[in-house]
Amino acid sequence: MGPISTQKDVCFVPKLCPDVLVQILCRLPEKDLIQYKCVSKDWYFLISDTCVPIVSAKTSLCGLYFHTLALSDDMSRLHRNSSYDAKNRYFAELSKSGDRQVLEYVSLESGGDEIGEVEIDKHAKNLLDSCNGLLLLRKPSTRQYDVFNPTTKESVTIPYSCDSYCDAALAFDPCKSIHFKVICIPYFHLDAPKWLDMFSSETEKWVRHTLHFDPVYIDGSHIIKEFVYLDGMLYWVLASKNLFCIDLNLVSAHAIDLPKIERSSLSSSIGVSVGHLCFAQCERSNVSIWLLEDNKQADGWILKHSIRLDYLLDSLMVAQFRLLDEIFWFQPYAIHPKSDVIFLGTARSIISWHIKSNKFNLVSKTREGMVVPGCFTPVLTYSRCLVPLKSLGMRNFRSNQFAMNSGDTKVFEPGNAV
Repeated sequence: MGPISTQKDVCFVPKLCPDVLVQILCRLPEKDLIQYKCVSKDWYFLISDTCVPIVSAKTSLCGLYFHTLALSDDMSRLHRNSSYDAKNRYFAELSKSGDRQVLEYVSLESGGDEIGEVEIDKHAKNLLDSCNGLLLLRKPSTRQYDVFNPTTKESVTIPYSCDSYCDAALAFDPCKSIHFKVICIPYFHLDAPKWLDMFSSETEKWVRHTLHFDPVYIDGSHIIKEFVYLDGMLYWVLASKNLFCIDLNLVSAHAIDLPKIERSSLSSSIGVSVGHLCFAQCERSNVSIWLLEDNKQADGWILKHSIRLDYLLDSLMVAQFRLLDEIFWFQPYAIHPKSDVIFLGTARSIISWHIKSNKFNLVSKTREGMVVPGCFTPVLTYSRCLVPLKSLGMRNFRSNQFAMNSGDTKVFEPGNAV
């Protein structure tokens, strides 16, 4: 279907029932749907507010973002039979390698669409989170955040000033709202106040919220890898063997125990799997996959699948993935949000595993001397998003300042320098 002219004297738009028009528009290719927003103001809002959520719910997984690192010659020759000291030096190098990591993108689509590679060099080492098609990036030199949409090639810069070191997450669900939130969370300590800062694209303000919860769960704990946003809740795994949960609507927090596993390990991943929070763990003898049915109860976990690790590795060998010759760890990397697939791998390979069919596909293999840092950086999933960030009217949002508000919040008012 060709482009529609926006000139009033030549534009012909048939008058259809809105429901019928929505059905027609939602069947268009994504690029045409975005283009047709310029037909009229009514079409713009109809597509943005009605069609985009419908199309977004059907969007498939496009690719994975992950970091790679070039190792020194002696480190790159390590394997599973290397000495304990050598392995310790290897992990020590990985844990301090943030400035030397390079961001990579691999497409999972059959056509090899590389939409996720847009400006990837510019954003290397600064990608913090990916949520339903939007990316959150940090600008260390300017203390700003960027929210970037690779599909529409748009970005929004969000100034932020805070004396504490913070981790940051993105909360966004285009099926429910075109607006997003950025959440900054400091490292929690027993004697320090517990708080988080939250930015909303709808209000264009930062708000500081005080959190109230039992500190025994989080004292001294650092966040392990990825954040996950689902149904208004933000989740992440703590080193204290807990899942920390924040209700972003009520701004309330609590922690629950992870499933009863053989041992605490960094070889785990959390993500969304077909509408449920999923926790995948590589243990001594098994790979276990759990779903969270009730985020208020420690016994809300349901074991979805468990497979013996030796059987899984034997299956990979039969499929001619000679993983054990290349490195000495094996772990879950990411979880497919819309199908029964887990991404597994080593320091040099990422493999997709379809659980029900027990089929494997090689997704990515690093170049010689390059590794995926594994537990020290997340592997992030990416899906297309048609939400136009420019339409949120945030392009001129430049600076902020603290202002006291009643209760347990502080509001950062835009337009004033700190």
